[in-house]
Amino acid sequence: MKDKDLLIKWCSRGAFLAVFLILIYLFFKWLFPIFFPFILAYGFSRLVKRPSELIVRRTPLPEKVSRGAVFIFFASAVGTVIFLLVRQLFSEAGELARHLGEPSVLEGYAESFDGFVSSLREKFPFIKRLSEKADGSSYLSGIRDYLLDGIKNGAAGISSRIPSAAADILSYLPKLLFSGIVTVILAFYLSLEPDLIGRSVSKLLDKKSYLTLYSIGQAVKKSTLSYLKGSAVLLVMTFAELFLAFTLIRVRYAFVLALGLALADLLPVIGVGTVLFPVGGIMALTGDSRTGLSLIAVAAAVTLLRQLTEPKIIGRSVGLHPVYMILSIYAGSRLLGFIGIIVGPIAAMTLSAVYPVLMPSQKEDAAVVGERTPR
Repeated sequence: MKDKDLLIKWCSRGAFLAVFLILIYLFFKWLFPIFFPFILAYGFSRLVKRPSELIVRRTPLPEKVSRGAVFIFFASAVGTVIFLLVRQLFSEAGELARHLGEPSVLEGYAESFDGFVSSLREKFPFIKRLSEKADGSSYLSGIRDYLLDGIKNGAAGISSRIPSAAADILSYLPKLLFSGIVTVILAFYLSLEPDLIGRSVSKLLDKKSYLTLYSIGQAVKKSTLSYLKGSAVLLVMTFAELFLAFTLIRVRYAFVLALGLALADLLPVIGVGTVLFPVGGIMALTGDSRTGLSLIAVAAAVTLLRQLTEPKIIGRSVGLHPVYMILSIYAGSRLLGFIGIIVGPIAAMTLSAVYPVLMPSQKEDAAVVGERTPR
């Protein structure tokens, strides 16, 4: 009987997992674009809740007036920052693509590669013997041509997509404006009445269902939302560190490079060090020792600061194990494309938060199976 009950529990857990994954897929595939303005508005209203409460306690202003003033200030600041960031990103991305596609730049990369190989020949005898052979020389030349073709094709692809991306944005501008207006209006009213959704849901559900839904919301808030907030803080912090460092050592296109590396640093395995350490080493060996050593120092400093601050910002109990994180990213990318890289970990963390609330705990399993004595 106990084994039968255990089998039923595991089957119910498997069914729960399957239904949850299907719902997550359908939501992000079809419903997320529709509900995104509502989600964004709710998140922004929660963001301004604490500052408005602080003003209410310390000033004689009416509650709704202070909340409205805080909302207007935050909305204006966020809108201005987003506009400036997007304009700078498009400007530097276009200049970088055109720069990489210039023949003189490609020739400079070819000379740098040849200089790098020459320095390796002097330090490692087996590479010198390899390059002196006909097949070894052709192999090294093939690597150089492959890298240069990749840079050239990538730059051409970026250059060709920037006008089409701008045209797409212009074509979707009416929809974007409408969605933006809806989001701002919703966020404004939710900021004035932050408990509106909770009161409405409590009226629609019975007490038991509401408490279950509330427990799920608290679990998701503790894990998934805390992880997203911590990741956003780490993203901004890493971007600021890289942008400041690149500006000081006079790296061109500091904004777009810092933003790209900061986004890559959020992914497991891939990080700032995996890019800057080899690039800095190659530049140091090819003659630009000042910039190369500076990039290595920047990579070391950013990696060290991230290791020190990540446990405090996100918390050790919030994130997924790297194995599950990689699996969730892979599954999300296969099902939803590029957006799945972000959605996959969020879905996995939501599942890990919701599962203990809706399914039996391990203590209940022990009660079903009984204590097993070791043989």
